[in-house]
Amino acid sequence: MTNHSITKHQPPQGAAHHEPWDLVEVSPLLDVRDLKSIIRRRLMLIIAIPVLCIGLALGYLFFIATPMYESSALVFVDPKFDRTFRIEDVQSAGSDLDSLNSLERAITSDSMVIRVVDQLDLRNDMGFLPRTLRKRLEKGQSISDSRLLEEIRGKRVTASLIRPTRLLNLSVLDPDPERAQKIAATFVKEFDIFLGEQKRKEAQNSELGLRQQAEAAYDRALESEKQLEEFRQSSPEFTVEQDHQLFAERLSKMGDELNVASGIVLDLQSRAETLSTIDPEREPIKVIETGRFSDLKQVADILAQRTAVKAHYTEAESQYTITHPRFQLALSQLEDIEAQVRQLATELKSSVSSSLEAASRNEELLKTRVSELQVTLSTVKSASSKFRAIQQKVETEWLVHQNLQTQIGQTALSAEKSSTIATVMSEPMVPHKPAKPSKPLTVLIAGFLGSLLSMGFVTTELFRRRPYVDGRQAEDHLNVRSVAQIPAADDPRATDQLLMSELSKVFYSPEHRHARLIHVSAVTESPDGLRTSACLASVSANHGCSTLLVSVLPAENSNALVSFVPQRSAIENLYTLTLSSDFLITPDTALQHLKVYYEKFGRIVIESTAVSQSSQVPAAFTSFSESNLLIVSLNQDTRQDALDTVNQLTRHAKAPISLIFQG
Repeated sequence: MTNHSITKHQPPQGAAHHEPWDLVEVSPLLDVRDLKSIIRRRLMLIIAIPVLCIGLALGYLFFIATPMYESSALVFVDPKFDRTFRIEDVQSAGSDLDSLNSLERAITSDSMVIRVVDQLDLRNDMGFLPRTLRKRLEKGQSISDSRLLEEIRGKRVTASLIRPTRLLNLSVLDPDPERAQKIAATFVKEFDIFLGEQKRKEAQNSELGLRQQAEAAYDRALESEKQLEEFRQSSPEFTVEQDHQLFAERLSKMGDELNVASGIVLDLQSRAETLSTIDPEREPIKVIETGRFSDLKQVADILAQRTAVKAHYTEAESQYTITHPRFQLALSQLEDIEAQVRQLATELKSSVSSSLEAASRNEELLKTRVSELQVTLSTVKSASSKFRAIQQKVETEWLVHQNLQTQIGQTALSAEKSSTIATVMSEPMVPHKPAKPSKPLTVLIAGFLGSLLSMGFVTTELFRRRPYVDGRQAEDHLNVRSVAQIPAADDPRATDQLLMSELSKVFYSPEHRHARLIHVSAVTESPDGLRTSACLASVSANHGCSTLLVSVLPAENSNALVSFVPQRSAIENLYTLTLSSDFLITPDTALQHLKVYYEKFGRIVIESTAVSQSSQVPAAFTSFSESNLLIVSLNQDTRQDALDTVNQLTRHAKAPISLIFQG
């Protein structure tokens, strides 16, 4: 059995002291047994609510509602209807859809409704006007446009765009089918006339606006021509008609030359700084190699001669003595060539400095020229840009003027043409049966609303303070097992024999079989509990056990006869005793009053069903009773009251509690 409350269990005698706690299991929100019980008890009402709603709907349809006939017209809109209204020809799908949506609203606009009403003289037609306006007309009061529109706007005339086509569906509702057809036809006719008037009006406004713009463009073009001529006169030295790219190319070439010159200067500076520390008299070859002069033809020839002379000197040195004429000749030639090399190195070192000075001067000249070209290019470019801007403005203004003149001519021609903007694809017809209110739909809605009300009623019954519908449900919710189920007190079957037969099951239960002190209480106080307790005591007495039935009266009945002497009943072995709850305030007091009887009788049945649980008297008996029985009236005692009573008794009880279901 599942637990629905936390119950503390007493450990068996001699066992270690443990306090296990049962887990809490939450009950489901909806119990099917509750639903079945409500449907069984309230079935007629559940069925009657939808039937009543359907009956009211039928009464409204046949006796109150005014039948409305619907006449529809299918209108095709010319794709070019709105191009005359635009200065620019915008041909996009989004713009076309916006125009169609606008027409959908315009055909049922307030102005169109008033035009049709006045055209057909419907303002004084009693059959057309709603009931509220008829009363005003009967009293001789005038009907304003705003009041008329308030009553029929969106109720009598509707229009819808059939996407993705260009068709508009116009629907008119009226109590008279012929008048509905006439109103729909007039709507289409007046709407076409209205669009034509708007087209001509917009064409006139567009032509006037285009002429004003053309004159303004003409004045701006002349002013631009004047500015261009003034610029030419103020800047005669600039050939601004030419492209300033010529100056840019010259500047680019000059910049390249400057870069080359700067590179030469940098190279010469590096060579001059390196050669400044080398003496050409002592290290002429190092001067030539460091200064990279070996590639020069003159230097290469001298170095080749030096190599040949040194080779000849080496050969003579190996063959002749120092005083030999051939050796002296070779030595003389070697000294001459070395002198030439030293002189050449000195001249080359000096030439590097001279070349550096010349390259530096050339670099400075190029820098000056580049700066001058940059200034000139900036001036020419600014003048050229200004000239081109003025020239482009002149051309643009003349082009705008020309286009506006063309549009003026086209607008004037379009305004003179007469074209049909709205073409009726399906003429409105006289309907043969009412369209509103729809009888099947109204009945269906009424039945649906009635079903919702019935469901709401059932839901309310489910979630209000409800009793248990059967014993199994009470056992699951209270987590207390039952030992017997007896009929309700007003049930014709509730005879003493039947009650005693059912209550005999109490003594078949192991928890209550050997109990000598049995306490019987009820969730709600009721005088019928005395009969149940008497039948239970009779069962005990019939089994040969001397039984005392103690009946506890509530405090407000303290004037009743109270006797402390047990009275013999008509049943053998059964005695009765009546006590007032005033004498049983605490468990000790109650136990003291019953102690003397406990020794004389084999079993005592204490009945406190007439005493409220809030008085704590039943809890006092529960604290020392060997068996506790709680009477739960099915379909009467609420679940919360039963749960509170069980929790209260469980806190004080030392013996198990069982349920007796009544009902």
